[in-house]
Amino acid sequence: MKITAYIKVLSITFLCLAASAVFAGPFKPDSHTLFLAHFDTKITPDVAKGSSAAYGNPGITSGNKGKFGEALVLSRVPGVYSLNPVSQVQYDADGNFPRGEEGTMEFYFYLLQNPEEFDGAGSYVRVELFRNFSAKAGDSQAMYLYFARLRDRKVPGPLYFWVNNRPEGSFNCYAPTSVMQKNKWYHLAISWDKSKIYMFLDGKLTSDASRVNFPTLWPRLEIGGYLFDGLIDELRISDICRYSKDFNPEDI
Repeated sequence: MKITAYIKVLSITFLCLAASAVFAGPFKPDSHTLFLAHFDTKITPDVAKGSSAAYGNPGITSGNKGKFGEALVLSRVPGVYSLNPVSQVQYDADGNFPRGEEGTMEFYFYLLQNPEEFDGAGSYVRVELFRNFSAKAGDSQAMYLYFARLRDRKVPGPLYFWVNNRPEGSFNCYAPTSVMQKNKWYHLAISWDKSKIYMFLDGKLTSDASRVNFPTLWPRLEIGGYLFDGLIDELRISDICRYSKDFNPEDI
C-alpha cells in the first residue's frame, strides 16, 4: 500500500510539473495583438494589423538558437550568427503600434557583448534596441529604447526607454544592466496605461513613471539600431496594458 501511494504521489507531481511547463512557449496572438513576429523562418511579422512589410535584410539564426525556435540576428559582426552584418530592421508603425491610451511592447533579447563592453565613438556610448523619431527637420519628438554609459566608467548605465513629446513634456523608465550578461536570454516588457508607464525585466518591475501622450512620430519602427549586437525573439506589440505588476514570463 505504501509503495502504491508513493507511486501515485510521484505521478501527480510529474503531471503538475508537466502542466506548469506548457505555459512556456512562443506568444499566441489574441484580440489585443497588433504585431507579432516569431522570427522562426522570416523577418516579416506573423501577425500585423497594419502592413506586414519589413525594411532591411538582417539574418535569422539556424539550429534553434532563439528563445523559442529561431531568432532575428541584429549584429555588426559577420559570421557570428549570420553572414550579413545588419543591426537594424524597420516596420510600418501605422496599425502596428498603439496610438491610444494603453499599450505594451515586449520581446526577448540576447546580448553578444556584456554591457560594459559596449563601445562607440565619443565619450558617450549609446546602443539602441528600438527607436522612432520625427522625420521633420528640427523636431525633437522621439521615442528610444537604448543602453547608455560614459566611456570612462567601467559600470554601464541602465537600459532606458525614453519618450520626448515637446512641448507637452518627456518621461523615461529604465532597467539595470548590472544583472545582464551576454549569451543569456532576457524578457523585456514596456507597458503603459492612461497615466503611467512600466518597465519589466524578466517579469520584475524595474521602474515606472508618470507619462505624457506618445508623440505622432515617423511612420516606421526601427528594431535594433546603432551599435547593437544581439538577437531578438518573439516581438509582440499590443493595444492593452498587459502588465502593471510583477509577473512570470513563463506564464505568458
